[in-house]
Amino acid sequence: MQHNNVSVLNKLLPQFLKTVSGIIISLLGWLIIVNLPMLDEISFPFAFTLTEMLSAAIFTIIVIMLITFGLRLELRFRYYATRFSNVGGVIRQVFFLGAILILYYFYRPLFIPYLSDLDWIFHLTFLVASLTVLVIMGIAIYKSLEQVTKPLPKKVRNKPLHISPLSCRSCGANIINSARFCPGCGKATETAQPKIEIDLR
Repeated sequence: MQHNNVSVLNKLLPQFLKTVSGIIISLLGWLIIVNLPMLDEISFPFAFTLTEMLSAAIFTIIVIMLITFGLRLELRFRYYATRFSNVGGVIRQVFFLGAILILYYFYRPLFIPYLSDLDWIFHLTFLVASLTVLVIMGIAIYKSLEQVTKPLPKKVRNKPLHISPLSCRSCGANIINSARFCPGCGKATETAQPKIEIDLR
């Protein structure tokens, strides 16, 4: 189990670092754009400014990176942590919800001026999308709690452990606990270890 956890972390770390690096670079570019006064002086034949359009483009890239990372994170959970596979679904919906809110905020200046009295369509679209994601997230959380709290099968929990006598590492012969030497090969029993078996029948 510990080996699987380490494997998952090793596989997720490069993608996480790439995503974080991409987001940081994109945010630095956005800060440069919004703080350049010369962009406001550029004439633009639309109802929105050049700064607003570039900001929307940059945050669209950020949203794509977030969604991609969320989907890969979900796949890792489903493949490596089957007992908590629905946790990946919760994480994915969190990324989706964040993406919807980001797009709503930065796309609003681009669409609202052209919708005029129909701007409610824009707001309603993002509201429905957000509520849908929240419902799916709630279902995923409920299933995750069921997985986490689900007890082990009764057969596994109630079966006692069967401990066989000590066995020699060299020849595999059974050794009495008080014996100092293996009756099969004559080696000292310091390296002998008990065999522990679980009867699942």
